[in-house]
Amino acid sequence: MQIETAPDLTIARQKIAQTPPDVILLELTFPAPAEDELSMKAAPTLEDEPNA
Repeated sequence: MQIETAPDLTIARQKIAQTPPDVILLELTFPAPAEDELSMKAAPTLEDEPNA
């Protein structure tokens, strides 16, 4: 298992795009506007297909 952290949503999106993770744990207390936090949760860049 490998753990990656990001200090803000921009870096989080970049890391997710570079290496799509199997699991994402979102801490929604970034010091950014609430709309950015909600957009990260509502519109992930990963495919939503379950593994068979």
